[in-house]
Amino acid sequence: MTDRFQFDGRTPDEAPDGRVYIDYDSVEWTGEASVDWTRTYPNDWTFKSILLASATPIDEETIIREERPVTVISGGSRFTNRQTPIETILRTTFSRGGERSFRPEVGLEAAYNRLDSTFAFFARDAAGAETRIDLPAADVLVEEYRGEAFANLVWDAAPRWTIEAGLAAEASEISVSGDADNSQSFFFAKPSTSILYRPSSSLQLRLGLERSVGQLDFGDFAASADGEQDRQFGGNPDLGPDQTWRSAFAVDWRRDSLGALNIELFHEWRQDVLEQLALPSGAFGLANAGDGRVWGIETSGSLQLQPVIPGGLLEVRATVQDSRFDDPLTGEARALNDIASPTVSVNFRQDLPAIRSSWGVNYTAAEDNAFYFANEIADHNETSRIEVFIETTRWFGVKSRLSLRNIGGWSIRTNRAFFSPDRAGGFIGSERVDRERGTFIELTIEGQS
Repeated sequence: MTDRFQFDGRTPDEAPDGRVYIDYDSVEWTGEASVDWTRTYPNDWTFKSILLASATPIDEETIIREERPVTVISGGSRFTNRQTPIETILRTTFSRGGERSFRPEVGLEAAYNRLDSTFAFFARDAAGAETRIDLPAADVLVEEYRGEAFANLVWDAAPRWTIEAGLAAEASEISVSGDADNSQSFFFAKPSTSILYRPSSSLQLRLGLERSVGQLDFGDFAASADGEQDRQFGGNPDLGPDQTWRSAFAVDWRRDSLGALNIELFHEWRQDVLEQLALPSGAFGLANAGDGRVWGIETSGSLQLQPVIPGGLLEVRATVQDSRFDDPLTGEARALNDIASPTVSVNFRQDLPAIRSSWGVNYTAAEDNAFYFANEIADHNETSRIEVFIETTRWFGVKSRLSLRNIGGWSIRTNRAFFSPDRAGGFIGSERVDRERGTFIELTIEGQS
């Protein structure tokens, strides 16, 4: 359950004009199966094949009650969403390893994915009477056939130099039927190359460039709703995958007795970026909105704490990044959606082999983020999180983990600014959403037979 407080024509203060109460319920099932086969041949050749299939049916219902003024029911809404996503993939590779200067790999990948989605939206008056409201692409079936052929080569060109190169060709067809009908075919070439130089046994430098293609979320082809934030989205049958060229320079230092440090500078050129816009149907939804750039630095490091703390290990990860995107709604430059900076996590772990156990502390620093919707800007702020855990494999041949999470609590505040008819229009009001997550205990038990 979530409360949202509304403020008409002004920024949040201590006297809201209205409140929204959200009750969310969902049932989700997950099934997965896999089969893999490996065979080796003379001269270090290996053939591998793996088949994966998964299904995750979900049934959701959200009931929203609106109060204006606070405590006086003025209306509301109800959403139901039933989805059955199915994913299957077959991947085969034929590669040559060993201590050879040339190590080639070739392979094929085939996938069939589908989503059957049914969505209904009902408006409620103050007395609770419902009226169904139609959204574009509410009931759709999305299917994808995708195939890929690829070849990779690792070449030790000199004692300290290694060249890695690859080329993949991906072809796919995505069809949408039901309330919306469309069929699209795509073809992408995905080259990659990198040069590695090892000045010493503990230091490696890497310079690389690669092109990747994003995997579409089929849920974006269908109408949907975020009941917690009271957002409704129309489905877009014309979506295409985004593509990214990424260049990076990395320094990697490793020493078993001390630890490791990796620093990477990167720059990404993103094409057909997926952002929220007004669709041709008139509804708001996800669309290919143009090109953007992301750049920054990623670091990760680990430090062996022996002999001060036997079996102790400290790990740190941090990312600082920025982005630029020319907003098609406002014509102004802004950041891309969901580019949080900085992000920092610190993890401590101590292994106790004598009792086949370990314990540790995980820390995630506070984060600020911004999300841009067609008629809204949402500033999202999360406080830091702390977790303490104990793991053991002493009993019954299984792994048990007891965690105390969100020590001291974890709060999330979202300040939402609304515009009409979209972000190119005038400011019409704001809303503050406060969510509190208390400390809780989690026990997990894993085993294999």
